[in-house]
Amino acid sequence: MARMCLLRHLCLFAAPTLLAYDFSDEADYLAPAENWPAWHNTMERASQEANKIQGCLQDKRRCERWLRSLHVVVDRSRNLSQKQQLEIVNRYINRHRHYRRDRRNQDAASWGDEAVFSQWSTLLEFLQRGGDCEDYATAKYTVLRLLGYSADTLRIVVVYDRKTREYHAVVAVHDEQGNTRLLDIDNRIYGRKPTAYRYVYAVNENSIWDHSVASTLSKRRQRRIR
Repeated sequence: MARMCLLRHLCLFAAPTLLAYDFSDEADYLAPAENWPAWHNTMERASQEANKIQGCLQDKRRCERWLRSLHVVVDRSRNLSQKQQLEIVNRYINRHRHYRRDRRNQDAASWGDEAVFSQWSTLLEFLQRGGDCEDYATAKYTVLRLLGYSADTLRIVVVYDRKTREYHAVVAVHDEQGNTRLLDIDNRIYGRKPTAYRYVYAVNENSIWDHSVASTLSKRRQRRIR
């Protein structure tokens, strides 16, 4: 019995460090989203698409052929559990095989010593011609917004993958149970932070977070800096 109690307390103590992504941490907040022109411009283009998307969601007959699948996915997902919604949205976007190699070599900006994506596609742009990993993440983010997820519960997180030695983008979701999930491009949904991933920065339509410094520090040093 004593051993079980000890294990239970150790699990509770360790839980925060195992989160896929920490939405409660405001220490890494950097700036409003509008301060990053490339990202803000993408959000502006997305807002211009809103009427076309809403018309399609309300009436499938108003959808162009390439957009009908979006109507089906959103319509059938509305009354499902969050777990089911995340699985469907992740697979729906990932099945678009028009994947292009990241444009970082041509158009990467700087984020300290890190790479920063400087081109992003909107949902409709992605559905028509595919995109890079960050475009897959943006598309998932937008579909989840269409399903009623608030911007506060969603972030596009750019990570550095130590295994592939490449930068990559995933979608972080804060669910109703207070858990976080990462939607990845290989259909995986992580409940814990992958050990190979180092968080660099995150965005949603409102804000930018810079994780490039804090992610390299121990928890004790992070608390000291705060």
